[in-house]
Amino acid sequence: MPPSPEPSNVALDITHIIKYDPFLYFPDGNIVLAAAGPVQNPGRYDSDSESEDGSSIDSEEARKTVTLFRIHRSLLSMHSRVFRDMFALCSEGSGGQTWDGVPFIPMFDDDAQDASNFLRVIYDPHFVPADLYDFEYHRIMLGPLKLADEYEVEGMKNQVISRVKSAWPSRSHREWDDRDYMVAEHYNPSVADIEDAISLVVEGGIQDDVPEQLALMYYHLSTYSERNDFENINSEHFRVLFRGRQNLNRDMLEWTKVRFSDCLGFTSDGSEKCARASLHMKFVAAFVSADDPLACLCEAAWRCEDGDEVFGAKLCLDCLASVLWHLNHTYRYSCFKAIKKHFAHP
Repeated sequence: MPPSPEPSNVALDITHIIKYDPFLYFPDGNIVLAAAGPVQNPGRYDSDSESEDGSSIDSEEARKTVTLFRIHRSLLSMHSRVFRDMFALCSEGSGGQTWDGVPFIPMFDDDAQDASNFLRVIYDPHFVPADLYDFEYHRIMLGPLKLADEYEVEGMKNQVISRVKSAWPSRSHREWDDRDYMVAEHYNPSVADIEDAISLVVEGGIQDDVPEQLALMYYHLSTYSERNDFENINSEHFRVLFRGRQNLNRDMLEWTKVRFSDCLGFTSDGSEKCARASLHMKFVAAFVSADDPLACLCEAAWRCEDGDEVFGAKLCLDCLASVLWHLNHTYRYSCFKAIKKHFAHP
């Protein structure tokens, strides 16, 4: 940690608690930035503040804390025209504020943790989790994304947009099935994890760039049953989930009611009459009660391929083939398309 320098003409006073970012105060840096608040362990946003050395920080101390970053003007100037113009106005010898012998720029409207993560992303690309489905990414990148918008760092913003599109595929239900299986099998995200993903897009201001991915995030959140701490869910998010599921259920009722007329055939072993006429209500009941309607349709298709019944209704071979085709080529496609419409951000 660098020693406290002798500042000159700096808008800090004895009530401020000065801290130095442990990774971003470079001896050869040629400008010092100051942001409000402490920096916790890198990338973390815990409710109980904790400094980089692991000690706790109470709210009063946090309000008084200013974190300093001694960085390199040329690097930030390459990424941002806004930074380039700011630095041009405070060149050495201009009579402006200095700290530790270099120009000093206060950025007290910016949170120090956000600023630390923002600068870490610029200095060290490996700071960001490389795993496409690592949900810690959303927590780490929300602050940097806000600052990327403020300081017009388009490269960082575009990287986030590209990653969101890759992690939440919206082109086809088959891509989504693969992604859904991978995430459920290996990551098991919580309600809070999905809400963090939504916050990254909405609070980060990129909802117009990834509208379909945002709808899929809301849908994913809706697949968590009420036993999963929905009491603490964001009220606006809950309204989107409730409206989306209502409209999706209504659509399924419309899609299926004309498909299942009476059939005079018999099951493959000839023991029972084809139950196609009863399939509609069984189908709708299973869909509406499912935590994940899209996965419900996928499972129904698998069961249809393996046997002679769908949702408990035994069918003749012709009806079985027809229902299987509609499951794979009509219902799942229509359901996926409807999700992107009905779970759209308001």
